[in-house]
Amino acid sequence: MGLRRHLMDEQFQFGPSKFNPMPLTFKSSFDTVSKMITGIGFLLLIYIGYDLYSDPHSSTAGLVYIAVVLITNFAAFFLNSGTFVVKSDCLVIDRAVGGIKIPFDDILSTRVLNDGDSYLIRTFGIGGYGGWYGKFWSRTTGVVTMYGRNQQHRILLKTKTHGSLIITPDDLSILSHLPTSKP
Repeated sequence: MGLRRHLMDEQFQFGPSKFNPMPLTFKSSFDTVSKMITGIGFLLLIYIGYDLYSDPHSSTAGLVYIAVVLITNFAAFFLNSGTFVVKSDCLVIDRAVGGIKIPFDDILSTRVLNDGDSYLIRTFGIGGYGGWYGKFWSRTTGVVTMYGRNQQHRILLKTKTHGSLIITPDDLSILSHLPTSKP
């Protein structure tokens, strides 16, 4: 009985155990607001670029503008994080460029943000165009770095080295695979 109990305890550690080493993947889908902001913003930027390019006196400015718009959209795509992967010892915020690895030992606490905590002010972040990511500030959470594609299911992670982070997975069951708090 003692060995069986020990094996069962090993299975219920944070994240995947040595008995189930497969990483768990949690998606973050675009919300309606983000889809609307991205779609309307992109069309507006393309229209302005086309209008500048079609004017014979400012065709060079139009080309520069179109290049800036394309670079901005590629940056929005590459910095966007739509997947969170829970491995046996860490949480990975997966992005096209520069994924972020947060060891479980680094996580001090996790909690779901309620509606009272939902008002965020962008300080150096993107609020809707291609997702919600970057630096934000809130009266209740202070300065946070947000990674996600929607505003629902916000989870606040306080870490030793990365500071306060907000992730927005579609499924809140990710919390059962993350450490909740440390003394």
